[in-house]
Amino acid sequence: MGKIKNCEQCGKEFEDKHRDGKRFCSRSCAGVYNSSRRVFPDYSGDKNPNWKGVSLTPCDNCGKPIGKSIADRGVGKHNYCSKKCYGKHLTKLKTVVLICPICKKSFTVHKHEANDGRFCSVQCAGKDPAEKERKSRMHKGKTISEQHRQAVSKAMSARSSEKEFSYGKNGHYVSVKAGNIFYRSSYERIAYEMLDADTTVIRYQPEPFVIAYPNSEGKIRRYRPDILVEKRTGQR
Repeated sequence: MGKIKNCEQCGKEFEDKHRDGKRFCSRSCAGVYNSSRRVFPDYSGDKNPNWKGVSLTPCDNCGKPIGKSIADRGVGKHNYCSKKCYGKHLTKLKTVVLICPICKKSFTVHKHEANDGRFCSVQCAGKDPAEKERKSRMHKGKTISEQHRQAVSKAMSARSSEKEFSYGKNGHYVSVKAGNIFYRSSYERIAYEMLDADTTVIRYQPEPFVIAYPNSEGKIRRYRPDILVEKRTGQR
């Protein structure tokens, strides 16, 4: 059986069964007692042996005094009051301000774009005679001749690839009068079904040939008819 003691903090009686002896009834009382009698040295301000004073140097970005300990700035070798000002100042250092030679307005560009960004917009660049001449030299000799253009148009008209000329709902339709047909839309399929159901139609052929014709400018254009229908009366 332990000894009956009074707690040194709250005064409450408790039974001490510990062989080394206890002074408090609980750990909480022991913590309150020790913290109330513990003395902490005052290291605030100039009482700190590492104190070096407050920096009154203006911030490189906003101009306000830094107001922090010189030893506690922690933002590199420059003077900034916060990380936000540090980031803004770095952004300013990476950009330059230029004057547009056309509209005389100022605009900001990155330093690596200063040699190329002489104009504030594409519209102003298009108004500059030197820029027009430069672009004409860039594209000189690269335009497609009319003969080449006509050859490409003819080749594209002759192609009826299912992969390149299919729009909307497409697929294959097996016709009694035209065989296996590839249709590029639901409207073409409906037309084929109507022709198969029409007893006056003998046979029909989708996109049978290409018709070349000159337009108003004298250029050759090509048109491919949708369906060539042959009826029992001999009409087409």
